[in-house]
Amino acid sequence: MSTISLIQFEDSLGNAISEVLQVPNVIDTAQLKSLINTTQELYINGNIISATLENALTQSQLNNLEEIKKIKLSQDLPSAKPAFYCSSTYSGHEGPVLCTKYANSILVTSGGDKTVRFWDLLTKTQFNIVQKHNHWVTCLDFNDRFIVSGGMDGIVNIYDYKGNFVRCFARHKDGISALKIDTDKIISCSRDSTCIVWDFEGNVLLNWNHSKAIKSLCLYNGIVITGGADNRIRVYKECPNKKEIKYYCELVGHSSQINCIEAFGNYVISGDDSGHIIIWKDFKLHKRIKHKREVISLSINPNGMSFASGSFDKTVKLWNIETGETLLTYFHVHFVYKVKVVNDMIISSSKDRTVKMYRISQKKVVSDFVCDDEIYDFDYFNGHLVCGSKNNKVYFFD
Repeated sequence: MSTISLIQFEDSLGNAISEVLQVPNVIDTAQLKSLINTTQELYINGNIISATLENALTQSQLNNLEEIKKIKLSQDLPSAKPAFYCSSTYSGHEGPVLCTKYANSILVTSGGDKTVRFWDLLTKTQFNIVQKHNHWVTCLDFNDRFIVSGGMDGIVNIYDYKGNFVRCFARHKDGISALKIDTDKIISCSRDSTCIVWDFEGNVLLNWNHSKAIKSLCLYNGIVITGGADNRIRVYKECPNKKEIKYYCELVGHSSQINCIEAFGNYVISGDDSGHIIIWKDFKLHKRIKHKREVISLSINPNGMSFASGSFDKTVKLWNIETGETLLTYFHVHFVYKVKVVNDMIISSSKDRTVKMYRISQKKVVSDFVCDDEIYDFDYFNGHLVCGSKNNKVYFFD
């Protein structure tokens, strides 16, 4: 007689979409999909169910017959197209290029020369240069209407898509360390230990403090998460009426400053200066994993099943988000500054002057670009990669 398991289907964000069902362990993938009427891929404990439920349970070491097994649906995303060659290089700034953003139909860059520059993607030339900061411009973000910048001068500026300056917000007393824009608000974090939520007229909707500088910020589905040099993470949630944001909880578990935070579904991932990564599930400590040195960048796979991390230990790692298992590791020869997961591809940049594009399914680097200096930031869109370097240059790869 076949062993019976209790299962429940969830969507990719972790929300239950079925009742608890009793099924035989010998049930196969096609039969499981028919129960929920889906063509999406099925995962259990972060591992794809490719044959039978029994095989997947063995692989995931889920042997408790009384436990309800959560089976998550996720859309099989198309493979991202890698870039293969450098199409052009420009000395686009008069100082290090610190930020690059594909903002819908244009490119925006900012840097150590105190400017924000707006580029035409067809001609790859600048159509506007704005200098409204008086120090390095360290942060950029955008929505459908505006582009925002934050500088070491503590100022937040707003621009339209023609590159016209709209207004500035000046309330922080030290440099902006993180910045996000939503449909109806802007959130800025600073080395002065404050986080401010603004409306687009510059009115302060809410502000809060850490005891030391705020180093990281995540905005996800109405949830605002800040991480600081005080080793603490604070979580604020948008109220159902979406007219105000209120304190929700504090996450305690790190022993050094928090450099990066990402969120997806019911998971929050945070990385710190001691090399620790904590996976929080439903705002509770779920798994603790580790690099050998500082974790500087995190990126969650759009399918929600894995995430990548970049560290000063010169490695990029991909992890199972549910179990914390290391799925793959690849190397740079110096500090890794940034990672980004785009479907089946990880992109990473480093102090070693390279940008690598790694195909997850093939477990190999498919593009490896060498630039003239350290690559501080990059962005990717539909096969196009842009990088900003220490030597003032902007590189375009296609």
